[in-house]
Amino acid sequence: MLVLLRGQTLVAEMKHLKEMQEHSVFKTYLNLLMSRIKLLQNKRDAQLKQMLSNSCRLAKRQLLEFGVVQA
Repeated sequence: MLVLLRGQTLVAEMKHLKEMQEHSVFKTYLNLLMSRIKLLQNKRDAQLKQMLSNSCRLAKRQLLEFGVVQA
């Protein structure tokens, strides 16, 4: 149901409704995009943390093998 505002034509009202709908769709798309970016950042951070952990273990093992550090 459309209610015409002061002096607006039906075409202007329809255009306004379409813009509101496009804004809503854009806003939803933007929220989904932000969520995706956060997800990718978390994934990258987890991979980096895992790589650092693995490299620390490897370095410690090598130091133990050469007798530089005692267990």
